Amino acid sequence: MQSKDCESVISDSLSNTEKPKTKAALVIFSLLVILCTAETLPFLKSSAIPSYARDNGFLLVALGAIVVVIAEKGKIKPNKAITAFLPFAFIGSISTVVMAIFLNGQTGELFGVTPIEAVGEGLLWLWFDVIIIIFVTYAYAHCSLKLLNRIFDALLIFALFFGTIQAGVWLGIPWFSAAFDVTDIGGWFSIFEKVAPNRISVICSEPSSVGKTFGLLLLPYCYCRAANGDGKKYSAAFVALLILAYMTKSTTVYVTVAFVVIAILLLRIRGKKSKLFYAVTSILLAIMLVCSVFLVTSGDNAGTADISETVQTVLGKITDTTNQSTAYRNSTIINDLEIFKSYPILGVGDGNQGFFYAQNLPSWVLATGSGEAARALSGGVGVLNGGAFIPSLFSGYGFVGCVLFAVWLVSCIQMAFANKEGMGHFYEMFFISLFACAPICWMAIGFQGAPVVVFLILCMPTLGTAIGSNQGIDSTAVHMEKKKKVNRC
Repeated sequence: MQSKDCESVISDSLSNTEKPKTKAALVIFSLLVILCTAETLPFLKSSAIPSYARDNGFLLVALGAIVVVIAEKGKIKPNKAITAFLPFAFIGSISTVVMAIFLNGQTGELFGVTPIEAVGEGLLWLWFDVIIIIFVTYAYAHCSLKLLNRIFDALLIFALFFGTIQAGVWLGIPWFSAAFDVTDIGGWFSIFEKVAPNRISVICSEPSSVGKTFGLLLLPYCYCRAANGDGKKYSAAFVALLILAYMTKSTTVYVTVAFVVIAILLLRIRGKKSKLFYAVTSILLAIMLVCSVFLVTSGDNAGTADISETVQTVLGKITDTTNQSTAYRNSTIINDLEIFKSYPILGVGDGNQGFFYAQNLPSWVLATGSGEAARALSGGVGVLNGGAFIPSLFSGYGFVGCVLFAVWLVSCIQMAFANKEGMGHFYEMFFISLFACAPICWMAIGFQGAPVVVFLILCMPTLGTAIGSNQGIDSTAVHMEKKKKVNRC
């Protein structure tokens, strides 16, 4: 039986065994993967919709969870990913309430809000994370390798299509501007008009958010497909993504791409038959190709700035104490770390970090004239939460919460080891993306606000675990995949 026949067997197996409502959950899951890092859909931007619901991920997870509950008639069997996360959710909730009560008599009100009131939203988001894990693990468990490949291929086409159009505008090619106007239905990607022609945002809400789409999803996916012999088109896509990543001129994107590259190198060095030379050579060639493209297209438009100058400028923002966006981002992280020093055991409860922001704010942040910092101090955004994912864990839940979250993370890694055959090339992608999560979770995605893409990565080891024929078909396909296009079944 050839490759296509094997894939049809997998598809037929799903058709014969999955419930119609489970298929509906997989459709929603497909849209979730494609849209979770994309700019908010135009119809969700209405002021009539609550601010917390103006998010693609929130909407799709909520719909998906409802479908799962209906499909399973309320009897959802918890897997290891769910049961390992629950201790963190339960104890984190208890510690949050305890610390809110304690701080209520210590800090008083801030902008008319007490610590007990301030943690309410954080508690809701914490338990929404549980719902995310329930839906994502359910969908992964009922998803085949073939289906997940198609989902990521659709995301890749989606990103390359809009990224290429924006790149054309970036390079000053006239008709690309007209093409963008035609394809920007409902002003979905109007943010590009604000950053163009100096930067691109691809399908995201801002250039820095491209780090999530490329660093956590597409670059690891393309590399793993190419490394497993799935055609030169994925190698070409990997290079194209690198070019588009350069055009974002974003510190977050550059750092995340660097983490992806480092993860790939580490993965190859760890292998029994190291392909380090192949990996290094490929990456160097990709970098040379990127440089060549921009040197060849040098002219008078905005896309022809000196590459070394651009890279130095963007990467210099990491330690730049005069850049306003960097200043505000660092100020919340500094606040989180200072809180952790003062309340190391339980933290202060996620949502109460704003009570300490003024006293922990470095003077150099104010010196930058950061409007975001000024709004935070004046109460323009209410009481601040912890901000970024990892710093929020430290300040909101303390050492106890961090340990419990780490236990859950370790359990996810153990599941990956146990399901290595069933995951196929997504096994390597999991570890590459997990490594790339570090900079994203440190500075580019919050713990509150449905951080769906993070859980898409961390829950990936549950892939295919509910498919009865998973071990019989998918594992065989994975084994034969390693034989480089030999008959699979």
